Amino acid sequence: MDKLVLALTARTATTKSEIFTNVRKARGLTALLLLDSIASGTVLLKVHQVDHLATGAPEPVIAAGAAALSAAGAQRIMLAPGLLAGAGPVDFYTSPNIVVNSGLPFRWRISVVHSGSNSATYEVYIAELY
Repeated sequence: MDKLVLALTARTATTKSEIFTNVRKARGLTALLLLDSIASGTVLLKVHQVDHLATGAPEPVIAAGAAALSAAGAQRIMLAPGLLAGAGPVDFYTSPNIVVNSGLPFRWRISVVHSGSNSATYEVYIAELY
């Protein structure tokens, strides 16, 4: 993956990445959540569109993991125009858990949503697709 957006550490609440601006006009992205450990509850990886006018409007979810993780493991989202679920080879490094047929918005961010306040240790990586 190209960029670490949330470093490996223990967290007890929903965490959002910085806001990214798609100035290089990436078509899409791959986001990877690597869950090292979780005390209880679940975590879920999401990609949000951010209001480019900075009005404070709610951030719509444009992609979310297929199922929340409740044990150590990985969750991957691939977002790009023209993607079809189930197409291509089935391999952890090339096949996402969820495929979304959508372009990458101008401003966006990643979040990891916690179902409770118990500790979860994870990191998140992204790679923009051109």
